[in-house]
Amino acid sequence: MESSAAEPSAASELSSNVVFDSEAMRQHGDGSAVVSNSIDTVDGEPIDWSKHTYGGRGTLHDGERVLYDPRGRAEACTFATMQRRAEEQRLWAPGGDAARGLLEQLRVEPQAAALATVLPLGNSDRRTRNRVVTAYLDTSYTLVCFSANPSQERNDLSIICLARGATVDLKHTHMACLSPGEYAFALHDDVQKAMMIRWPELRSHPDPQLRAYAAASRKQRTCAACGQVWHQTMRRCAACNEVAYCSPVCQRHHWS
Repeated sequence: MESSAAEPSAASELSSNVVFDSEAMRQHGDGSAVVSNSIDTVDGEPIDWSKHTYGGRGTLHDGERVLYDPRGRAEACTFATMQRRAEEQRLWAPGGDAARGLLEQLRVEPQAAALATVLPLGNSDRRTRNRVVTAYLDTSYTLVCFSANPSQERNDLSIICLARGATVDLKHTHMACLSPGEYAFALHDDVQKAMMIRWPELRSHPDPQLRAYAAASRKQRTCAACGQVWHQTMRRCAACNEVAYCSPVCQRHHWS
């Protein structure tokens, strides 16, 4: 895949949690941040990701397309929810030399680039080609899109912020910074293959402008029940103070 200099992302209905071109801001001092006042609620309360989910493969999407508008359809989390999030997390493979080379070209902070993971979208196997993938982000991440057949005439994929029903469209080498929450990543119909590279925005970032949004730690924590790996703090078991859990759902399941 070819890489080119970062450009501002194209966006439609741009109103996700916090979406901005962090690399463009880093390199050129520009970029935009949009925070929407329109957010989904459950019983009048904001979405709590330890308690609520919009579903994943088999419910919200079938791997080929999103099946319905998620707004207003958040459900209670179960242990199966947390297992699904862990499975979705494993779709993001550790970044190899090629990914690290691309991030070096984009001048990504080396400590963050070392924690980068890659999500391939689309391949020849209908069972695994994953044209749509959902993911829960435990902390703020920056993502960049790389297309197998880039064209500045089209967008390659969409990022759907499920809590807001908002969509951000990305072209080849375009970026978005996303705050914690559930998202869907969907290839456009006329795009065969693409990949997303993501890296956590670290609290130790040298740029004070980005530290205002960064929340990630270099240290990784693993939930003792579902196996999710976070760059955020997990609560330790109050009884043994040895294991950690991503949510009360997992703690109750582990104790039962």
